[in-house]
Amino acid sequence: MPHSAGRSERSASAAQQAWRDHPREPAPAGVAELLSLVHGRLSQAKAKARELVERLQRLAHDFARQHLLDQKLPEAEKRQYTLVMGMRSWLFEHFKHLQRAGRG
Repeated sequence: MPHSAGRSERSASAAQQAWRDHPREPAPAGVAELLSLVHGRLSQAKAKARELVERLQRLAHDFARQHLLDQKLPEAEKRQYTLVMGMRSWLFEHFKHLQRAGRG
């Protein structure tokens, strides 16, 4: 586990708590929700990063496909969801202070 992993997890936990505390329509019991922020250092091999992006694209496609399949259901049986994904080689500004010296 990287030296700053514990502190990164605490920062992510704070973001997750803020998301949970944000006012929104209450979710009925059993409704699926997820918030996940993952930061890491990956191999510089572009093929590996590209493979992860392709997997995320497939997930976005699956989400869109499920939306199309569920269009025939009555409105009372559906709930609105939003799926947000992103992957970029950058360092979240609030994590900069957690970085070990010599890394950039």
